[in-house]
Amino acid sequence: MDLQSVFSETDSTNPLDLVEEIVAANQWPYDRSGEAELSLTVAGTWCEYHLCLTWRDDFQALHLSCAFDARVPAHRQQESYELLALINQQMWLGHF
Repeated sequence: MDLQSVFSETDSTNPLDLVEEIVAANQWPYDRSGEAELSLTVAGTWCEYHLCLTWRDDFQALHLSCAFDARVPAHRQQESYELLALINQQMWLGHF
């Protein structure tokens, strides 16, 4: 199933329905705990990504949270904190 066919077959106003179809088509393990929440795990090259998506119909907003195991050597941790602070200063929405 390609992405174009998923978009054309989905009539729902809840974006999690579309996400669920894409996740299922890729055979990624996921849990749909209700109409407003979906969580999944995707294997990456260096780690697994744990995602949680929450739909707020009252705000028409989709919240995406992604957790992953980033191992930073002790001697580079201060640099990584500074880099994250710089990235967060440039973002108009969201944060690391």
